[in-house]
Amino acid sequence: MDERTIPLFPLPSVLFPKMLLPLHIFEERYKEMIDRCLTDRGEFGILANDDLESGSVGCTALVHRVIRRYDDGRMDLLAVGKNRFRLLEVMEERPYLEGRVEYFEDLPDAGVTRARIERMLRLYRSFISRLGLEQQQKRDLDEIVSDIEIERDLSYVIGQTIGLDAEAQRRLLAQTDPAGRVLYLLNELRRQDQVHDLARQLFEKEDFDPQVN
Repeated sequence: MDERTIPLFPLPSVLFPKMLLPLHIFEERYKEMIDRCLTDRGEFGILANDDLESGSVGCTALVHRVIRRYDDGRMDLLAVGKNRFRLLEVMEERPYLEGRVEYFEDLPDAGVTRARIERMLRLYRSFISRLGLEQQQKRDLDEIVSDIEIERDLSYVIGQTIGLDAEAQRRLLAQTDPAGRVLYLLNELRRQDQVHDLARQLFEKEDFDPQVN
C-alpha cells in the first residue's frame, strides 16, 4: 500500500490521470500551497469539496505550466492529473488542508476485449463529430485518441470530455475494474448517440415545431 501525505485542493471539478485542468489560484492559502509544490516539484490532491470524508476518491496533480503570474501573487496555471487516491485522513496543521492518502490501481485486466474498445472508440469519434469543433480541432483530438494504446487512458479521456456530471465522473474515477469502466462508457456513449439520432429525426420532420412540441 502506497501511503503518503499531500496538500489537498478541494474543487467541484473532477480530474482524471493524464488530463489537463486550468486553475486560477487567488486565495492566500492556495498561493502558499502551489508555491510549495513548485519548489518541491510535488503533487497536490484534487477531490470533491463537498466530500472530505475517509474513503473519498480523488486524483493527484502536478503543475504542468504556469501561464501567468499577477503582481498580487495570483496565478493562472495548467495542472495535469497523475495518480488516483483514496483519502484516509484530513489534517489541518497548515493554512491549507493536507491529507493522508493511499494510491490505488486497477485490478488485473479481466474481460476487456479489443472489439469492445474499438466500439467505444467508434462511438467517441461519433461524439467528437457532433461537437461543432473546427476541422483542425477535430483532427487534433482524434490524433490524441488514436495514439492511446491503453484502455485505461482512453477511458480517462472519454470520461473527462463527454459531459458526465461530477458524481458520474467520481464513480468512474473510483472504478478499478477495467471491464466495468468500458461497459459504463459504452452504455453512456450509446445513450448519447440515441438521443442525438432521435433529435435529428424530430427536426427532420416537416411539421415539427419545437415551440409547440
